[in-house]
Amino acid sequence: MQAIVPFPITQWPGVVTIEMPEGAYVLSVRVHEDTPHLWALTDPNRPDAELVFHVRQSFEHYRHDEHGEDYIGTFQDPHKEPLAAYVFHVFKARPTKSVRETEEDGFSESEDYW
Repeated sequence: MQAIVPFPITQWPGVVTIEMPEGAYVLSVRVHEDTPHLWALTDPNRPDAELVFHVRQSFEHYRHDEHGEDYIGTFQDPHKEPLAAYVFHVFKARPTKSVRETEEDGFSESEDYW
């Protein structure tokens, strides 16, 4: 059975690793009880896997397509004033692909690595 579950982001900005059940689908990012959380549709009975997220501050310089990321959402740091100066954006890192050719039947087999 699936449930929508919050996962706190405890450090930002930077690279953040969060354990979620395998196959978790991240829906959004929102501040809840003064802490930003990722809200994800999950099956709590599945084993945990580490997912990697990049939390970036507004006006931070980086190349988006270089990282292979999917945009999740934006939040304001609940502990800073004025809030407009502390806006952060969350991206989920895409898994990298490793392709193996199988010589026996001539097709490729892909594996996902985080």
